[in-house]
Amino acid sequence: MHNPNDKQHWVDNRGDEMEFVFRYGRQLRLIMNPAKEEDRFAPDLFSIKLGSLADLKSQREPYRTSERYGVPTERCVTLNVYDLTRYSVLYGGSFPIYFWMDHPDNRLYNGVYEATCREIMDSITFKRRKIHGYMTRDGEDGNKTHSWVLDVIDFRKVS
Repeated sequence: MHNPNDKQHWVDNRGDEMEFVFRYGRQLRLIMNPAKEEDRFAPDLFSIKLGSLADLKSQREPYRTSERYGVPTERCVTLNVYDLTRYSVLYGGSFPIYFWMDHPDNRLYNGVYEATCREIMDSITFKRRKIHGYMTRDGEDGNKTHSWVLDVIDFRKVS
């Protein structure tokens, strides 16, 4: 697992996105977003089914202290606070986000979950989800400093 605080690596490396599309693209009718070649900060995916952009969040390692935030480790995914706000403003509440949970030792909850920005905001509001601050990030390198701690059972399992 590469250092999660290495922002440049995650922006430049599209390996997770390519693997995801290879494994699930046909089933979920998703392709790589062609605009990503020109704008590395563009959403990762394009939904053929919806005719719209979408984004991918990969959770390849468990967030081991998630229970402090009220979410069991085996069901926890995180989403940067900035990303959720940005997607909601730029693309609207119906913008879909795919959470790909692929922990080596988590067979029960591994899979792909889908939620729109609006559904994630509802989960945050009604389930009182909490924000996790990263002590090792200061934001100067563009790596945002806070993420929502979310529970995949609030979202649709699509694969």
